[in-house]
Amino acid sequence: MKRVNIDDMDFAMEDFLYHLTRYKYIARLIRKNWNLLEVGCGTGYGSNFLADYCATINACELDKQVLDAAKTRFKKANLTYSYEPANNSYDCVVCLEVIEHMSKGEGDELLKFIYGKMKNKGVSFISTPRKIDNPSENRKKYHIYEYTYEDLTASLEKVFDNVLVLSQTDELIGTQNKNTAWNYFAICFKS
Repeated sequence: MKRVNIDDMDFAMEDFLYHLTRYKYIARLIRKNWNLLEVGCGTGYGSNFLADYCATINACELDKQVLDAAKTRFKKANLTYSYEPANNSYDCVVCLEVIEHMSKGEGDELLKFIYGKMKNKGVSFISTPRKIDNPSENRKKYHIYEYTYEDLTASLEKVFDNVLVLSQTDELIGTQNKNTAWNYFAICFKS
């Protein structure tokens, strides 16, 4: 899937709806007094959406051009943007559709980074597409390492204290068949 940019609706609307589903799911689980970090915020629409459901959100993105566009497009009093997280103590860290864009080793480091930014009793939400046998050329180009359910679960369990990996098909996130999921959606905890 291409990066979601709500100002460029040339991409499939259904892809946007599947992506938005993950943010809506998170919004139902977070608390209004929480401080959030989004790692890999992309165009910023998800951070902007989540800002209505938390005390603060720091949206981080390494692509300077994309981050600058997000800063211009989405502005809220409790939403900040940066290349590096503003602090090391967040109630919640969100990282959607990022880990597949790096090697397995870099992905492992990303998970440790996320864990290090969480408060004790903190939670993180991490999603990635399910590895498939015949990926598209676009997917091959941009997804450096894709995860099976078992591989993702094992990687998460090496870092986080408790892990629940759910499946997403269409706009449904739950415990349905992991082998038919389009995406995996992990809820990870720090004791």
